[in-house]
Amino acid sequence: MTRGLQILASYTFSKSIDDVSDETITGIPPGALDLRVERGPSDFDIRQNFAAAFSWNLPGPKENRWLRGILGGWGMDGIYRARSGAPFNLITQVADPLNVGATRRANVIAGIPQFLDDPSAPGGRRVNPAAFAVPAPGRQGSLGRNSLRWLAAQQFDLSARREFNLTEGVRLQFRADMFNIFNNPNFADPGGSIDVVNTPTFGRSQSMLNRSLSGAGGSATRQTSPANGFNQLFQFGGPRSVQLSLKLLF
Repeated sequence: MTRGLQILASYTFSKSIDDVSDETITGIPPGALDLRVERGPSDFDIRQNFAAAFSWNLPGPKENRWLRGILGGWGMDGIYRARSGAPFNLITQVADPLNVGATRRANVIAGIPQFLDDPSAPGGRRVNPAAFAVPAPGRQGSLGRNSLRWLAAQQFDLSARREFNLTEGVRLQFRADMFNIFNNPNFADPGGSIDVVNTPTFGRSQSMLNRSLSGAGGSATRQTSPANGFNQLFQFGGPRSVQLSLKLLF
């Protein structure tokens, strides 16, 4: 854009549809392997993604040596990310002798809103338990696979840095990296089973988004762990956190 300033922005609209998004066939009742019933949005189907980033080497005084030593060498970097809501399912775990070992989705009750506005719920939204019911034995529920969508998410990360020239080819860089600097709340989808509608946690998000990005979509029980290489603290959708570091450049 100008001397010392770089800007990059991108927007993606996409749609991914499949029958099964991973190597399992969970959700397809045995004896009724009709993949047309399972065709729907992929677990990872995020329709809209926007990302923008900048890197700015701040101009410093050139003529005054002492002011240049204090105010020179500073820079800033930032990344803003926003995405639409992820898909999820509601299931039932009621015992069914005609459907042993597989997961069934709920039935949809027509004419009833599937979500309710609730200021006391994380994100101000929760699933309406009156809109769903247990399907008949041996049948998959009428709720389409991954047909429910949760809340959108956004986050802005900002870094401030300064470099000190030690020798002609060696520099020392100090950085302060601030993840989700505005502490914007992003919540994981509620998922879960309609068999526990009378519990206070039903239809409400139970964790921040950063704790739900390590597994396939459509589940409220998946958790981020160090074993899979994800760090909850610096993952997209977590609370505000700050990291200080020193880097030697040569």
